[in-house]
Amino acid sequence: HSQLFSQFINRILRQKQLHSIYHIRHAIIDLMNAIRQPLPAEENSTRLTVYRGQQITVFELEKLKASVG
Repeated sequence: HSQLFSQFINRILRQKQLHSIYHIRHAIIDLMNAIRQPLPAEENSTRLTVYRGQQITVFELEKLKASVG
């Protein structure tokens, strides 16, 4: 279900139609809040599904965030 939800959100955002984005604003806010939650930095942590369905661990995500720039 979460993958269908992600595809739905992505489709609406790509269309750039403000009235459609306005209708899903609460879902976008919930998603933003979930992303802002601190993540455990354990190497054997659970896997996350990220951009385009790619799966990485939380530890790998933290390493990517630290390597920006």
